[in-house]
Amino acid sequence: MGAENVALVREIFEAWQAEDFDALERGFSPNVQWVGLKPEEGDCHGAAEVAQVLRDRSAQGVRVELEELIDVGDQVVAVVRTSGRPDLPPGERIIFITVTLRGGTVAAMQSFHSRDEALSAGPALDLR
Repeated sequence: MGAENVALVREIFEAWQAEDFDALERGFSPNVQWVGLKPEEGDCHGAAEVAQVLRDRSAQGVRVELEELIDVGDQVVAVVRTSGRPDLPPGERIIFITVTLRGGTVAAMQSFHSRDEALSAGPALDLR
């Protein structure tokens, strides 16, 4: 499963970079949850809402570049370079997104400030 999960997460980020939001939304579970860097303020629920937030960020000039994918079982940690975020200091920033996959789609994502936080976090959310 590891290679398949990594390939799926790569496709998701490639769709985001290409601003192909329809493809991006298809890669998410209908009930996907995303916990942002600032919990509650950046939380999203549902494929349409997550895709809309990413669409809005792209319209604001936010850009992402996938630097690395780390396979951790049914999760993948994406190391992402971002730029243009209006809520962060100017310049580029590295964030770490733990992506939990279920049934061939992204079920949950959680963003972190450090690699260690992302790798030690466990499942992004309780998906029972």
